[in-house]
Amino acid sequence: LDIGSIIEKSNDPDFVLFRFRRDIHLKIGKLEGLRTALLKILEKRLGPVPAGLRSCLYRIEDTNKLEDLIDQAISIGTIEQLKL
Repeated sequence: LDIGSIIEKSNDPDFVLFRFRRDIHLKIGKLEGLRTALLKILEKRLGPVPAGLRSCLYRIEDTNKLEDLIDQAISIGTIEQLKL
């Protein structure tokens, strides 16, 4: 077995904790990347993003929702059309 297989398959508490922490960090990174992309698209297409909307976007922790918002941001005509 290689080290990757051991880490993924082991029930050793240290490996379980490692996998848990790794997965949390990966999710946080994905959320940050999606938020950054969404804000960049909104700003490039529609101008400055109001602070209140920016704050709402940073509270979203669902990657599917952020991906949906990115799809919306590509096609909407005004920032007010964004459906949170």
